[in-house]
This record gives sequence, structure tokens and C-alpha cells, in this order.
Amino acid sequence: MSGSLPDHSGSPSAYASSTFNTTGRSGTSITYVSPTGKLYSTTPPAGDDPLLTQMTEGVSRFLPTYRRDVRAGMAWADTVNDKVNQQGLELNRTIIANYKVLGDTTVSGEKALKVSRISKVKAAGSGTASGQPIAVESATTSDAVFFLSPKGKYLGGRQNDDIQAKVTVLAQNAEINVKQTATSTIEAVH
Repeated sequence: MSGSLPDHSGSPSAYASSTFNTTGRSGTSITYVSPTGKLYSTTPPAGDDPLLTQMTEGVSRFLPTYRRDVRAGMAWADTVNDKVNQQGLELNRTIIANYKVLGDTTVSGEKALKVSRISKVKAAGSGTASGQPIAVESATTSDAVFFLSPKGKYLGGRQNDDIQAKVTVLAQNAEINVKQTATSTIEAVH
């Protein structure tokens, strides 16, 4: 997977374009974000491929939200409650993110702030899959580091996710437990 976030640090909106090429699946998604990382909207690749839609959702969460006055030593928290539709299931999701500016560094010769983000994501909901009514619960812990120039330009980052989900097929009262880990790296395109 590759992605880019052009330098729009002085404009009212920015976008990220992600191109996916994963084991025979490919597509391009568009994500609109503010200059400080606030998500406006995400459009998944054309078609009905649930894996690509899930990857688009992940990319939109990977991009950081930060404060305009960010500086070394600063810490803050952010909570988001929203509804998402994944593969025909409507889920209620809560994301609690804790940020801390760890200090100064250099990325590709450019002065940068190193920011830590520890997130907890919980989601639950129900719907139908393959004609079967199901319920889903998930919990994700995310440990990320990203880099910002002093002017707020996103310079890249990395993220590790530990995901645990429980899917219940209601008609059979059958539970399926899933554990997954994911590692993401985003590099600035110059």
C-alpha cells in the first residue's frame, strides 16, 4: 500500500490519496482532512471489496489530528464517538486517543516534532452478512508515532494495532473470535 498527503499546511483543506495493491486487489481511495488532521470524509475504492473498504477506514484513522499550537512537552487527549458502516454492519465506535509530543528530531533533513499517540478503539453493532444476522464487538489498541514540521506539515509515521473481535452468528448462537495485529508505515512524498 502506498499513500500521499500533499503539503497543504497553509490551505483550508488537504487530501490524502492512497493506492492499494494487495494480493490481487487494487484501488484508490480519497480522504479529505483539515490542515490539522481533522477527518472530513473518506471515499473507498470503486466496487464492493470489503478488504479495500476496511483498508480505507484504517488509513483515515492513521492520519493524525493535532493542535495548531503543538510544541515539545505538550500532551492532550481526544475522544470521538461515531457510527461507521463496515461490510453492511452499522457499528457504534468510540476512539480515545492520548497524544504527547516526545521532543524534536529530524526527518529527511527537515526539523520535526515526534508525537506519540496511544489509542483505544471500541466498536459494537449488528447487521447481516451473507443473509445471516450477526453481532460484532471489537477492541483495538493502537500505538503510533508521527512526525510534524514546526509549521504542521505531516512528515510520516508508523502505527502498530492489536485488534480483537468477536462475531456472533445469532441464528446458531455461534461465536467466532478473531485476533489480528497490523503494522502501518506512512512516509512523506517529496
